[in-house]
Amino acid sequence: MSRIPIPVIPDDLTPDWLTTVLREAGVLDEATVTSLSTTIIGQEYGFTGIVTRVTPEYDRVEPDAPASIVAKFPNAAGESLSAYRETVQRDPVGARRYYERCAREIWFYQQIKPLSAVLAPEMYYGAADLDEGRFVLLLQDLGAMRMGDALTGCPASDAGAVLRAAGTLHA
Repeated sequence: MSRIPIPVIPDDLTPDWLTTVLREAGVLDEATVTSLSTTIIGQEYGFTGIVTRVTPEYDRVEPDAPASIVAKFPNAAGESLSAYRETVQRDPVGARRYYERCAREIWFYQQIKPLSAVLAPEMYYGAADLDEGRFVLLLQDLGAMRMGDALTGCPASDAGAVLRAAGTLHA
């Protein structure tokens, strides 16, 4: 992929930027993103960054053009910081570990997911700059599916399904 700027917050997303990355991903051929809107999602689930649903508008119909995309900005700060993020920001070593953790999710989609049978959303674009602390991940929007809740837990059957999938992935 070409070296294009890494947006830090949802407001950094532009129609031109989104058109470029969706074309690089092979999702768009001729369509152009003419406008986009963003809605922050997931803040009730304890995320440490900002997760937003991006709804692009296109200048023409294209079969593979996504109607919506989930954009993750793991290093962006919302209206309030979690206790974890406040601690990390005061500790350069902890901050670097946090940056590496953010980058590992992108690397998973780039390097491991294509080689495994694990079910995960499609990644349209992912970029990390550890030195600058800039990260973005554009994923297939699975918002119509049933959501889990990290704060309240899940039924034993869901936990079993996750453990079986993780076991298969690690095997």
